[in-house]
Amino acid sequence: MNNDKMITNTRKLADMSLMNRLLSLTKDATLYGSAKALNKAFGLIIFPLLARNFSVSEYGLIDLFTVTARLLTIMFIFGQDSAVDRFFFRHEKIEDRIQIVSQSLLFQFAFMIIFIPLLWYFSEIISARLIVADEAEIIFKIVLLKIPCLLFYNFALNLLRITFS
Repeated sequence: MNNDKMITNTRKLADMSLMNRLLSLTKDATLYGSAKALNKAFGLIIFPLLARNFSVSEYGLIDLFTVTARLLTIMFIFGQDSAVDRFFFRHEKIEDRIQIVSQSLLFQFAFMIIFIPLLWYFSEIISARLIVADEAEIIFKIVLLKIPCLLFYNFALNLLRITFS
């Protein structure tokens, strides 16, 4: 989305009547809510496949490391998505908005670049503390490789939401 279009969309929203704002909110909620519901539906589809092919302990191991990936992702995001939401609309200039978004992304990736190698180095100790399993260290390292993708995914969703795209 180019800068002029984003400014135009923001101004349009500010100039809209209450009824039009509610219609816009309904449209966005329907779109994003449907996407979120579809995402959750995939979980319902995948669960029987996982349950059929893995034992209870193997599934528990998969679930533990899935939750670990989500927790680490939340720690690496470090509230940056909320900070961008808060400060993005305080600025009128598109350059200021771009700077806020860029700094947020830079902070997240800097934080990740510092801590993922440390977690990788201590993966044997960390995975042994999480669970006793032969594959625990390998799975933990896979989780660490998954985190940059999860960060980028969350950042992209947040960016699309604040730019009304």
